[in-house]
Amino acid sequence: MRTCLLVALAVGCKGDTGDETPSDDSALSDDTAPDDTGEPAVVAGQDFALYQSGTLAVYLNADRNIPESVSGTQSVGQPGGWTTLADFDGDGRDDLWQIAESSETIFIYMNDGSGTITTPHSFEKSTGLSLTRPWLAGDFTGDGLDDIAQLNTNTSRMVVLPNNVGVFDDDQRVGTDVNFTGTGQLFAADFDGDGTDDIGFRKDGTVSVWPVVDGVVGGAPLFEISDPTTAVAALGLDVDDDGLAELALWSGSTLWLYANTGGAIDVSAETSVLIGAQGDPLAGDLR
Repeated sequence: MRTCLLVALAVGCKGDTGDETPSDDSALSDDTAPDDTGEPAVVAGQDFALYQSGTLAVYLNADRNIPESVSGTQSVGQPGGWTTLADFDGDGRDDLWQIAESSETIFIYMNDGSGTITTPHSFEKSTGLSLTRPWLAGDFTGDGLDDIAQLNTNTSRMVVLPNNVGVFDDDQRVGTDVNFTGTGQLFAADFDGDGTDDIGFRKDGTVSVWPVVDGVVGGAPLFEISDPTTAVAALGLDVDDDGLAELALWSGSTLWLYANTGGAIDVSAETSVLIGAQGDPLAGDLR
C-alpha cells in the first residue's frame, strides 16, 4: 500500500483540532535537499515506520535500503485505535490516517512534503461499517487515491469507502469470493504492479495475496507462501521502487524482506533489517 501525506484539503474538512502539530525539533529530516554537487539527493523506494503510543518513528529509505537506525521521530495522533499510512490526495506522499478506538471519525494527518506530519483534519465516518471489524487502506479503484476498506465477515464481502479527496462515500461495495474468515491479519499493497492494491491475508502461518481487478477481489491468489519467520505482522513495502511491493514480515524487532520478481515472491531471497524497536509496522512514501 502506498502512503502519502495530505498537502491540501479540497473538500469535506470538518475542522482543525490545532493541538497536535509537531514542533520544529520533532520534524523529520528532509533527505531531498541538494547534496554537495548541488543536485537533489536520490530518494528511491518506500520508507518504513513504526507507530506506538502516539509516536511515529520513521526509517527513511536510503538508496533502496531500509536503515537499521531511526531517521526521525515525532508525536502525532492518539494512542490506540487503527493507524496506517496512505495517500489521501494523490500527490505521491503518504499521510497518516487514524480511527481512534470506538470512534466514528477518520482523522487525516497531512504530510507537508518533508516527511513531517502536520495538522489533522477529521471526517465523519460513513454508515455501514463496524467499529469492531478490521480496517485497511489502499488504492482499490486504481485512481491514485487510497481508499478505506473493511471486511464484513458475515457476508465475506470487502466494503470499500472510495476516497473523493475529503469525502469518503459509502456507495461502493467491493465483492469477494475469497474466504477471509477466522483470526488473521489483512493488509494491502500492489504486488502485481497494475496500479491497484491487492489484498493480503496472514493466517495460521500462511501468507496469501489476492488480486483486485476492476474493483473486485477474487480469483486465484497471486501467491501463497508459508511464513518462514515468527512474524507478528505482514505488509507490502516497495523497497526498490519498481512498482512491485516486496513482502515484508515484522517479527516485533526485525524486518524481513522477500524479493518480488514479476509478481512472484522469492522466499529464498531474504534480507533482514535489525530494527531493534517496538511498534506497529507501516510502509509508505513519506517524501
